[in-house]
Amino acid sequence: MTSPSGVLKEDVHAFGVVLLDLITGMDCSRMNCSSNGILNEWIGHLLSNSHFHDAMDRFLIGRRFEDEIFQLLKVACNCLDCIPDRRPTMIQVYRDIKAITERCEVVGGSEIQTQPEIRYATSQDQKQDP
Repeated sequence: MTSPSGVLKEDVHAFGVVLLDLITGMDCSRMNCSSNGILNEWIGHLLSNSHFHDAMDRFLIGRRFEDEIFQLLKVACNCLDCIPDRRPTMIQVYRDIKAITERCEVVGGSEIQTQPEIRYATSQDQKQDP
C-alpha cells in the first residue's frame, strides 16, 4: 500500500525494524505480522517503562539520552503496526524524529558526533589492525 507521498507502508515498517534494531541491539528483521500476537506482546513489553531499560542496547544506557531513546522506541513501534493503514507516513515519522531532536537540542547531530566514544576510522586504524 502506498501513502500519498509515494512511500510504501512496507518501507515504513522496514524503517521501524531498523530503528528497533538500533535501540535494542537485536536483529529484529525477522519480525513480521504473521507472528502478530508475539509482535504485539513484545512491543507492549518494550513500551512499558519498567522494562524499557532491559530492552535497550547496553551501549546506550547511561548516555543521558534515555528519554529521547524511549520516544524513538515509540516511533519505531508505530512504524511496526501490523495494520498498514495505522502506520504513520514517512513524513510523519520524519516530523516525530525532528521534534525529538529539537526537544533535546541536538542541532545537526553535532552533540552526538562530539561524544568522545564516537570516532571515525582513519587510514592509520587500518594499518594498526593485524
